[in-house]
Amino acid sequence: MIHIYHGDGKGKTTAALGLAIRAMGSGIDIIFSQFLKDDISSEFVVLRELEHVKIFHADEFYGFVWEMSEEEKLLQKDANEKLLKRVEEYAKENASKKLLIVLDEVLHAVNNSLLSQDMLCEFLDEYSETCEIVLTGTNPSEELVTRGDYITEIKKVKHPFDMGVEARKGIEF
Repeated sequence: MIHIYHGDGKGKTTAALGLAIRAMGSGIDIIFSQFLKDDISSEFVVLRELEHVKIFHADEFYGFVWEMSEEEKLLQKDANEKLLKRVEEYAKENASKKLLIVLDEVLHAVNNSLLSQDMLCEFLDEYSETCEIVLTGTNPSEELVTRGDYITEIKKVKHPFDMGVEARKGIEF
């Protein structure tokens, strides 16, 4: 089944992590991959210690999309495609296990043409019948919404960032 956590509010990755913890408690292995993020978020300190969690990141991270040059966007797209292929290879190798696959910020990557939606849909077609798959980010396309089984919109009402407060370690990352 496909879960989509989307919107402009804080908590999409946190919701995915909560589901991952629940799944682990039931003996489900986790593949947690992050698109358009580096690996500095504090949750990975804990996740790396857990036996049934595999974490994937793109080999390269070029910063915020709006700050990337066209060349960096092409490089980031290539890195994101390689990331999804690594997730797919790991899922194939572990097909005998129950898996929950988190594709964090994958919607943002697709929306910014930094990952092909067709490539993502092929992945979903291959694995959504045998795995739980979580997509996070903003503005899922109609095609992705149609494929989703659980869709939750997380809406920002107020956020300290809007008042100039920078992201805080342990709270926002």
